Amino acid sequence: MDFLPSTTKIAWGLASLMLIAAVAAQPNLYLALARRNIVLVAASVFATLSGLWSLTPTDSAYSGILLVFNTFIGFLIADRVGIRRVIIFYFMTCLFWQSVSIILMSLHVWWAYDAVGDAKGVYLHKNAMALDAGMLYFTSLVLFASGWRRSISAAGVLIALLSLVLARSGTGFVLAFFTTSTLLICCIPAFGSRWSTLISGLLLMILAATLGLILLYDFDVSHSVLNALGKDATLTGRTILWDQALKSFSQNPWLGVGYDSFWNSPETTASSIWIIMGQILTSFHNVYLDRLVDVGAIGLSLFVLFMVTVLWRSWRRFLLERSAIWAWPFVYVCFITIDSLSEFPIFWNSQFQLLLAIIAAETCGIKLRSNADSYRLK
Repeated sequence: MDFLPSTTKIAWGLASLMLIAAVAAQPNLYLALARRNIVLVAASVFATLSGLWSLTPTDSAYSGILLVFNTFIGFLIADRVGIRRVIIFYFMTCLFWQSVSIILMSLHVWWAYDAVGDAKGVYLHKNAMALDAGMLYFTSLVLFASGWRRSISAAGVLIALLSLVLARSGTGFVLAFFTTSTLLICCIPAFGSRWSTLISGLLLMILAATLGLILLYDFDVSHSVLNALGKDATLTGRTILWDQALKSFSQNPWLGVGYDSFWNSPETTASSIWIIMGQILTSFHNVYLDRLVDVGAIGLSLFVLFMVTVLWRSWRRFLLERSAIWAWPFVYVCFITIDSLSEFPIFWNSQFQLLLAIIAAETCGIKLRSNADSYRLK
């Protein structure tokens, strides 16, 4: 949640203190959790060790240590809270801030808009508002399907869509469509064979009709999609950034320039990129390229392997439980994987989206302690 930065730092600081106390009380438990999620721990440790060859050793070591702490904070929450309570807490928190943002924008409060007039509510950027709105959208759908306070869940869907409209985020609407389709796919194994056949047939019909229209009318798909998203051929400068990222990667392909180092070092082309783009940036607007530049092919492989592991665990857990609540981790990881192609919501220290991914990985990899998390699709 990209807003109120001082509050965020305080929250992470308190969580770190709680983690230290928990590890001191149960060191064997957290050692077992680390072993069970060894890929993510290895990625975090590798990011820390990149300080040994980093262009800015102190920045890389500090950010890497924070990433390790964030990883274990995720373990702590997964162990103490559980996935259902995390989902409900996230829903209520996001619903509150999205509602506040809509109210401020409807009142035309000046700081609810950025310098160019784009709506951002209480967030630091309109893309952050759109990201949370997209996550609120599918979280509301999951809770509605589980039968949890359906009037509030339905309100969450409407507020999320309204936020996307106000933020004028074409990418947000694409992600909303994508998550709706993913939830439909989740319904196939959850329902009986007749419903599964119907849903599968419906998805195939939509796909066939779409492809047929493209061929019949000779659509320029890329041009139409870019127009729909309100983007130009460079994706509002993203392709320029991506070219610069690949050039940097080619100079340090295996180990990178150091975690969280590229934008902080005078030895990189960061200052030239700022001049070209006309603004100070801290990301290539692509998580995978960010990590490729920072920690090279080795580091990126570890982070991607973690995402693949979470996808596999969450899908396997959903097939085992066949419940709406357990559809959320799979849909969330799919959402964040796609969003990472043009934004940077994960694999940074102190990122709430990374914390959710860690919680999903841990909770989907363990045996349920009770039936509290098992809400069947209704």
